[in-house]
This record gives sequence, structure tokens and C-alpha cells, in this order.
Amino acid sequence: MNDQWFVSNDGQQLGPYTGEQLVGFAQQGNILPDTLVWTEGMAEWAAASQIPGLFPAASPVAAAAPVQAATAPASAAWNPNANRGLSAAAVAPKTLYAAVAPVGGDYPFFKVNPSSFGLWLGTFIGGLVLIIIAMISMAAAGAAAMAIAASGGTEAETVAAGAGGVGLGLLLFFLALGINLFSAILFYIYLYRAWFCLQPGGAQTSPGKAVGFLFIPLFNIYWIFVAINGLPKDWNRVVSSYPNLAGAPKLNETAFLLVCIGMFFPPLALVMIFPMMSQMCKAINFFASRRDPNASTSAFARPSFGGLR
Repeated sequence: MNDQWFVSNDGQQLGPYTGEQLVGFAQQGNILPDTLVWTEGMAEWAAASQIPGLFPAASPVAAAAPVQAATAPASAAWNPNANRGLSAAAVAPKTLYAAVAPVGGDYPFFKVNPSSFGLWLGTFIGGLVLIIIAMISMAAAGAAAMAIAASGGTEAETVAAGAGGVGLGLLLFFLALGINLFSAILFYIYLYRAWFCLQPGGAQTSPGKAVGFLFIPLFNIYWIFVAINGLPKDWNRVVSSYPNLAGAPKLNETAFLLVCIGMFFPPLALVMIFPMMSQMCKAINFFASRRDPNASTSAFARPSFGGLR
């Protein structure tokens, strides 16, 4: 069963949460039977009472808050102006996360894909090298054409001498742009994963916002200090708050800050982005290598939702 669940609350879409977290919310009364929830594969938002295993018939939650309707109405798609029933103590995302992962307790297990610093480094350096080779090729072609023209060569000879080098240079240049674009995409993917790892600890932003707001012109000048400079602050706070994260690597706040400042001084960013990316990949890989403490020894080791798959 899909482990990426979202909850609608007072005009906000909260999540993603795992199935086990959703069950925990229901048991604590933070999710009521008429609270709207959604996961991939559902045509529209539905009342929590529609989810099998979320409100067992004998559970205290079901007895205290009976289901208002057997089925969600056709108009029950997420309404940003409607409060669908989270308790007042659980309106803020941080409160919701604290209910599942109290400070000093166990940080919940979830799946996250590993991140390869070597792959990012190879594409980043490879793109820069190809750009340098392209510039050298075009400069050499221009010099050869000028030498032929100075020696009395014909126009056709001059053009032929420069065309090959310029053509090769342009080909390498566009290839370098493609490789650098892939490197940039990897950066955004890794940044998303890093923020995703912090969500149960009450992160200051969601992974979607962290990445998405970086594409807003002018606003991204401010947001880069939230999404990048804010990451090590939240990361170090979270991993220091849970005993089962004691082995997680800490992030160097200075390295992340200098990359942000390097937005205005590119040579600084070019130097500091290497230690920043290395640390971020190591941090993500710590979570990617974690084992589910509740996993069975069978082939089906993924956490189940409400005892059902």
C-alpha cells in the first residue's frame, strides 16, 4: 500500500506521512473520521473513515468520534477554505510531527533513495571540462583561420580552416550544457531528499517548497537562504534530538552559508559547493541505509498500513 499520505487541514495540504503515522494520528484524535486524506492512485480526496484499517470498529477513536457519513460526497475534493477536523493542538505541521516523533523518542523509519556524490561530481566537473575544451577548440580554429588569411590564403581556405574547429567547439559546448543541466537536476533532487528526511522532526519547510520556490525570480534571492542555509540548522537540530539518529552525520553550517553568499560571488560558490554536496549526500545516505526496526524477516519487509498492504 502507498506510504505517501496527505492530510487536508484548514486550507493546508500537510504531508507526506506514512501509513503508520496516519494510524498514529487517528489513535491520538488528530485525525477524525471526516478528515480528508489522499494518496497516489485515489481519484479524489476522501474521508479518513473510508480508509480500511484506519479506524478499527473497537478503537477508542471510533467510539469517541463516530463516522458522519458512510461515503465521502462527490464534492469532497480538497477545499482550501474548509477545516476538515484536525484538533486545535495539531493544526501546525510541527505539532503533527511532534505527536509522532517526540523529542527524545525514536525517529520514525521511512524509505528514501540514496544519493551519489560521485555521480553529481562527475557531471559537474565533466561539464566544466567540456566547456573549456570547446573554448580552446574555437580559439584554435580562429587562430588557424587568421594565420591562413595573413599568409595570403583564399577565402575558401580561411573558412575551411576555421569551420571544423568552430563546429567541434559548438558541439562540445552544447554537450556540456546538457551535462551541466543534468548536474543541476541532481542538485535539486538531493536537496528535496534532504528536506524529506527532516519532515517527521518538524522541518521549517516542505521538500516541495524548498526546491520549487528556488525557481521564483527575485524571491529566490531570499529563499536560497531558507532552502540551503536553513538545511544544516534544521538537520543538526533534528539529528541531535533523537537517540536513534546519534550516528547521523552533522552538516557544516558555514559551508552551506558560503554557497548562498557565493550566489553573489560565483568563484566562492564554485569552491564551496563541493564540500556542501559531499556532506548532503552522506547525510541522505545515512537515512537511506537505515533498516526498518519493525520489518519482518520475510520478503515483504515494508511497513504496512493499519496491518494491511
